[in-house]
Amino acid sequence: SYDSTVFKTGKPPKDWTPLTCGASLVFGAAGTLPSHGSAMQAATRVETPVDREAVVNVQHETKSGFDITVWVNDVSVFKQGRNNTKETKPFTLRKSGNTLMVECRSAENAAVKPGTLNLQFSGAKDGTPIDDLLFDSENIPAGL
Repeated sequence: SYDSTVFKTGKPPKDWTPLTCGASLVFGAAGTLPSHGSAMQAATRVETPVDREAVVNVQHETKSGFDITVWVNDVSVFKQGRNNTKETKPFTLRKSGNTLMVECRSAENAAVKPGTLNLQFSGAKDGTPIDDLLFDSENIPAGL
């Protein structure tokens, strides 16, 4: 289960460490998942100029051996299983601010680096990419 405190606090949960990212979320830069079932989580705040309905899609460079889950405001909005089955749900991005959390869970029996995840936010109705989001680059926690 995920650390739900990330959705209720203004600072990272205890024992999370900052990780500065560029356009992609690079879990591998945060360390290695040691065994089957181990997971990394990353969270950040997301701001949008207007309330809007959205969907998120995730591209993962390794494409197998991991379960990926994305939550926005404590609601699961994306799941991808190790067999590449995807489940995407529309959600509301609020102008007042949002919390985004991503989890990458290993399905491998040995230590493995998860690598890079790319998240694409799009309009829920028309699929147009959303390009005016602001992510909190000062406080992007990542933890095991």
